[in-house]
Amino acid sequence: MRELKIDPEFRNKIPPLTDAEFEQLRENILKDGEVYEPICVWQGTIIDGHNRWRIIQENPEIPHRFKEMDFSDKWAAFEWMYRKQLGRRNLTDEQRTYMIGKMYEARKKSVGEHVGNQYTKMESLQNDDIPNGSAKTARTIAKELGVGRSTVERSERFAKGVDTLRGESPEAADIVLRGKSGMSRSQVSDIRNMDKALRKETAKAIVDGRTPAKRSVGRPASI
Repeated sequence: MRELKIDPEFRNKIPPLTDAEFEQLRENILKDGEVYEPICVWQGTIIDGHNRWRIIQENPEIPHRFKEMDFSDKWAAFEWMYRKQLGRRNLTDEQRTYMIGKMYEARKKSVGEHVGNQYTKMESLQNDDIPNGSAKTARTIAKELGVGRSTVERSERFAKGVDTLRGESPEAADIVLRGKSGMSRSQVSDIRNMDKALRKETAKAIVDGRTPAKRSVGRPASI
């Protein structure tokens, strides 16, 4: 069997499947007797198909295939991953918002600009090094996705809130993305401004099935 690298930085960029979702995927693959969607690989590292690859390793006789990808840098690869996830039909509103925000973040950090399936160099400049680069990037992504520029910018703030929460509790972050936290998107966005004690309190409340008290949301971090 082909040797592929599993890089946690890529694997953890996409919210994990629940146990039930993974078991359903396994059941579908075993029933079909084939893995229809290819494992996407960049420089020997899986960037899409970690769950499928796990099932293949358990059942190496199942027919499968690979697709070699070409990106200018890892941020361009991240953007492709988020864009691909946005094509799924079963995303929650929170997951979709998160993917838009992360796509915007990745586009700004990439040294390449996505054009169709190709990436071209921008003379080694970051988008943020270009005057109004962030605003231009937000407008471009908004046009591509059929949303407003402000939606893209709010989505990035939401994604940063989720990522901050994940630093305290991956379980709490996954609950938020499944739309089960009882928190508004603006409240989630404000998690990034909390001090550590309030972040922990919020994460615990989410995991315990309680809606976090509004008084603990949006308080500036201690200096």
